[in-house]
Amino acid sequence: MVSPEVFSSTRFMASVAAIASTSMVCLGYAWLIPNYAQMAIGAGAKVSGLVMIPGCVATMLLSPVAGRLLDRIGPRFPIAAGATLMLIGAILLCTRPLNGAWGLAVWYLLSGMGQGFLASPSMTYGLSSLNDGLRADGTSVCNALQQLGGSIGVSSVAAAVGAAQISAGDNTAGMIMGGQMAFVLLTLVVVGVAVFSTIALRFAEP
Repeated sequence: MVSPEVFSSTRFMASVAAIASTSMVCLGYAWLIPNYAQMAIGAGAKVSGLVMIPGCVATMLLSPVAGRLLDRIGPRFPIAAGATLMLIGAILLCTRPLNGAWGLAVWYLLSGMGQGFLASPSMTYGLSSLNDGLRADGTSVCNALQQLGGSIGVSSVAAAVGAAQISAGDNTAGMIMGGQMAFVLLTLVVVGVAVFSTIALRFAEP
């Protein structure tokens, strides 16, 4: 059983909420962007998959960099930079014309960079607020909520698109309408990431 004391740390819970929301955004985009590229823009299957690669590579490369920054200068810069990049990417995906697959790739690149900066430092920073005896429980809570967030992200965007396709009576028109709704939904989740991160960073040392 997870100790209830884990949930008493505001810094830990805010960090976990930011991480779970980031997972929701990450997996939500992983479903939405390739499907949108293929069905709404008309890109081929290969291109629809390739549009995700720049953002995924950015996440992979920047995660260890963010960890080193956390060790050297503390949590404020990597977490704030990550939330900011995610928010910029999400807003651009909502507001810029998505007429080409590579536009999707560029805007998702910003989101992937943000995820790389934010996720690892948020977990380390949140767990550091717990005493040694609670950190194993904290890790379990974080991992469980990450998986839950990812599941909710995929199911939410798929439900939005599915409902729009049924309403429109046409898969392509429904994908365009439902995809736009899903991009807005994920932007709101990214706003949540920024809010949770701000709450967590209130407890950081100056």
